[in-house]
Amino acid sequence: MISRLGIIANLDKPRVGRTLRGAVESARSRGLEVYVERAVVEGLQLDAPARPPESLAAEVDLLVSFGGDGTFLRAARLAGDTATPVLGINLGSLGFLAEVRVEEIEDAWESLRTGEYMLEKRRRVAAEVHRDGRVVFDVVALNDVVLNMGSVPRAIDLEFLVDDICVGRYLADGLIVATPTGSTAYNLSAGGPIVEASMDALVINPICPHTLGVRPLILDVDRSVEIRLHDCDSARLSGDGQVTTAVQTGDRILVPPTDTFCYFLRLPRRNLFQIIQEKLRWGGLPRERGASTTGESE
Repeated sequence: MISRLGIIANLDKPRVGRTLRGAVESARSRGLEVYVERAVVEGLQLDAPARPPESLAAEVDLLVSFGGDGTFLRAARLAGDTATPVLGINLGSLGFLAEVRVEEIEDAWESLRTGEYMLEKRRRVAAEVHRDGRVVFDVVALNDVVLNMGSVPRAIDLEFLVDDICVGRYLADGLIVATPTGSTAYNLSAGGPIVEASMDALVINPICPHTLGVRPLILDVDRSVEIRLHDCDSARLSGDGQVTTAVQTGDRILVPPTDTFCYFLRLPRRNLFQIIQEKLRWGGLPRERGASTTGESE
């Protein structure tokens, strides 16, 4: 049973103050305890117990992010190795992960009170940078691990291996290793497939490869992936676009199998197909052409 909420927020969103004050008051009216990260309490002068973000997940039953998908990913990172689930309230534009709209907050709190929600277990992806025989960087991400060109727009000469078997060597602007959760993020924009979140898989998607013979791959999560950098000037490796490091020629990037998970709290009213139709306008006419359902021409 969920009775304690931990809230983080993006203070740069224009309506965050008004929305958050109303949400806190509404949650309390339903008997929910609310704790808020210290920077948000101080920035908005909220009347709520303040907590350091690093300790928030261990003290509550649910982490709630107010912002966009970036804020949701930060909440997922704060959840760390705990089993504390995450719920996203969308104050941004797209909100694929933060799927609850502001006008649905009251319904969300009521679902928490009545137990009408689902918990989904989402596998993360891990990566390590090996240089001169030692690990110089490691990251665990919910959406994806991305190798890209960095500040110098020059293609990377990379070699891609699966279980020590060379899949290919080619020039590319980078490479995306995405989870099913992250398949609707950068991977989708780069022409990769949408993978149902319940699947245990990894998507390997080259970014603008300089050949027609390279396409995205979907791999079992038990596979070991390795990327060898044969020539790169200023490339970077990032996890969820939030934790990043410079990589260089000669580095080996390993993506080993991992059993680390993030838990999503989902409201029963939406599924994957409803979300991609709502957020991405998939499977329908553009909004201005499909808005009318009366059959009358405009």
